[in-house]
Amino acid sequence: MMERRDSVQFSSKFATTYSRLFQGIPADQLAPNHDLERFWSELLDLDVDRDFLAAKLNEARKDDCLGKLKPFLNALVDACIGTLRSEEADDAKKGHAANTLGVVSRCLLSKNLAGWEVMELFAGGVSDSDRVFNGLTSAIDEVLGNTTLPASLRHEVLQMAVIFVCGISQLSPGAYFLRHDLFPSIVTTITSPDTEQFTFEAALLLALLANFHKSDAAKLNPYLRCIRETTNEDLMRGICWAANFAAAAVVRAYQSISDDSSPSLTSTFGSLLSALRPDRALAAKPVDPPRELFKNQPIEACVILLPVFEFLHGSATFRKVFADNLTAHVEKKTSTPIPPLPITLLSLTSYLVSHASSSSSSRSIAYANLALNMLLVMSESDEILSALRADTNEEIRLCRQELWRALILLLDFLASKLDSLTTTGGVEQLTQETLLLIDFALCRSERLLPSPQTVHELVYEVVRSADVFRKQQALLDKLANPHVDTHKRHSGSRPRAPQALANITALAEQYETKLKEAGVRSANQGLRAVAKEIEKDGLSYGTDLHGTDDPPKQSEDVVGFIRFAYADGMALMP
Repeated sequence: MMERRDSVQFSSKFATTYSRLFQGIPADQLAPNHDLERFWSELLDLDVDRDFLAAKLNEARKDDCLGKLKPFLNALVDACIGTLRSEEADDAKKGHAANTLGVVSRCLLSKNLAGWEVMELFAGGVSDSDRVFNGLTSAIDEVLGNTTLPASLRHEVLQMAVIFVCGISQLSPGAYFLRHDLFPSIVTTITSPDTEQFTFEAALLLALLANFHKSDAAKLNPYLRCIRETTNEDLMRGICWAANFAAAAVVRAYQSISDDSSPSLTSTFGSLLSALRPDRALAAKPVDPPRELFKNQPIEACVILLPVFEFLHGSATFRKVFADNLTAHVEKKTSTPIPPLPITLLSLTSYLVSHASSSSSSRSIAYANLALNMLLVMSESDEILSALRADTNEEIRLCRQELWRALILLLDFLASKLDSLTTTGGVEQLTQETLLLIDFALCRSERLLPSPQTVHELVYEVVRSADVFRKQQALLDKLANPHVDTHKRHSGSRPRAPQALANITALAEQYETKLKEAGVRSANQGLRAVAKEIEKDGLSYGTDLHGTDDPPKQSEDVVGFIRFAYADGMALMP
């Protein structure tokens, strides 16, 4: 009979040392024969067990961190920063210091701290904050900007910086990153051959820094100024390259949930019709996949839209590079797995907007809003519009909702949910501009749409949604404020939305009657009937409300999005 042995578990030196530190045992008691500098130096020589350290930090109560554990945490942060800036420390030790700071930052900053509490935990108090946080930003700058250091170390420090900035959010210690301009070292990261693969994280860090107290500190934020003033096209091409791969991945994530393999605009309408029930040829609401399937969309990589927006919004040079991204693709006439960035962003926006309400998620709505603001900036750039108007022979793959159905469903949503919407001023503008957009598309359809088939598609969508448009008159009446001079509210011009609605409704009812008289019973029959009527008599439409003047520029900052950028940026880091 074999002798039974009790199992013995051995702890690593890393785990043993940190366990005792988290028990509140001072460092000088753990190594009574060493000075403290040597103790921390030897601790940072050890490989970092990230999971173990994170578990210990997450278990620690906030009060304990601000109490008995504060001396240990202060000393650990100080040692990590000192190691990163040391000329004597080897690259491995600096990597351990960066990893440790990343874990500490992620875990401590998740404890709902006030700005002064961050200073207590990281620096020991306000009096020592300048030394510690200036040391942190200097360490990040020195490592990222030093092209002689290994790319792996620079990557670890970059990730640590993203973690800290996401965790600090809009708290006051974030201002230290405004005092120390990291723009040159971030540019070096993006443009250096050995670190260009980390462009996604570097561009994200830059955009997060540019959004620190953006609304009230725009003139003081060096990153916003640098984005406006830089002419470094290598930087911008790098951001476009990284953004294109990330945006394409976001689109593929949507497509993996629900196959919508029929591209719009340049392809047939058949696959869309096959998804409709034959007995609902004139139904306004489509048959959609279950909404819960999209509750976690978009994936976190979609946060790349933030740096793209900041550069599009702030930099004329970037808008040129962005447009060149498309024109160069046309000139080369090459077939690539991923279309150029402007095309990819149009596709991505269609998915974001179409599924924004799938889970009533404020996050998905925020992404859709960011994407629409990005498109607005693009539409205000003659250079970008000129590139998009060129004959690219590129299929613009839109979400299966396509454009017209998404706009009509938006109007239906606003009409049915108005009582629960509190920002009625915004609802009024959104309703009016959506009606004007559909009216414009119908009025100028022959010049705006690429083929007769897409004209037929638009008219059919309007006809099958006649009931939705009939609801809009009551919505406009309800939104109208009798105490406000409507003429003044629209800069002295007569409000055009009621007339636009009258145009749309008249068209819808005209063809609705014809389809009912023809006994249409399926979607295919409905589309053929609409096409036959238009080909026979042309598209007769109402009053043209749209002049030739350029629309007012309305793009604006998207300050409200930043909290989602922090969360998704943090989720992407190790």
